[in-house]
Amino acid sequence: MKKTWIVRLTAGIAGLAMLAACGNSPSAETTGRIIKQVPQILAARRAEPRPLTAEQVGRALAATDAPIIMLQIESRKSQTLLIEIERNGPYRTFATSARQSVVIRNGLVTATRGLGGDLMSSEEDALLEMVRGRKHGVVRYTQRYLTPEDVTEAIDYDCLVKSEGTTSVPTTAGPRTATEMQAICESDGRVRTMTFLVDGNGNILSARQWLGETTGFVGVQVVRG
Repeated sequence: MKKTWIVRLTAGIAGLAMLAACGNSPSAETTGRIIKQVPQILAARRAEPRPLTAEQVGRALAATDAPIIMLQIESRKSQTLLIEIERNGPYRTFATSARQSVVIRNGLVTATRGLGGDLMSSEEDALLEMVRGRKHGVVRYTQRYLTPEDVTEAIDYDCLVKSEGTTSVPTTAGPRTATEMQAICESDGRVRTMTFLVDGNGNILSARQWLGETTGFVGVQVVRG
């Protein structure tokens, strides 16, 4: 089975070895050519931040016993580690040192703060039940976003939930078998496909989820649960 983006992210966490962009010093023959390319190289580096390294993840794990997740925002090509700071029943809040935060319920992002165009809240009961139960069917899913005018806008989706088979997911505790669940969600003619890797106990090991026009798709991966 072709690896999904989520599986690749999970594999990186499992090995704690997500490779940062790097390069050797140029040889004398190519120095002049590279100097001419410096403006483009610097622009590319600004546009594409380096991914988290194994050392960074290791330091985070050593610094705290708290649960940690990795958040990847695809459109910004950014990866961030967030530490759990609060629990309220099934809702767990993870935050950065800058107090950017996401609220997770059983592996699904239900709210964000500080990311821009934030997801203020959601109605996710039906979607979570289908995904965690590895069931097939159509459910209603609602997300509420903060607009630039500071108005909360609700978007209602009709989501077709279905299984895409099983896969082996590398984790820090070793390989685990997971079912890949897709939620194909439509609202006003726009379709967003979210993907969840769910183990036999209904735990979402990782997810690729739509978080609105401002943030776009994000990947969430448990580093330490």
